[in-house]
Amino acid sequence: PVHQVTTGDANTPIDLASFKENGDDEDDDSLWDIPESCGGKALWVFALPVNFVLWLTIPDCKKDKYRSWFLATFILSLVWIAAFSYF
Repeated sequence: PVHQVTTGDANTPIDLASFKENGDDEDDDSLWDIPESCGGKALWVFALPVNFVLWLTIPDCKKDKYRSWFLATFILSLVWIAAFSYF
């Protein structure tokens, strides 16, 4: 079902069925999901060290356990962006 949602002056149709009930994205790609294509596998192996370090150092605030850590997630992401920009 498509419902009209009014935001300011515009009416925007939104399919409410496309939103999940709990808001969790259970089908997110995991760090450990190996792609099927040959090029995807090569890129996965190449990026694995960086992805692993980011996974270790930045809390995933989408998980209920770390939901209140959103500020730490934001700040650590900025720190990593700055580090990647510097080097």
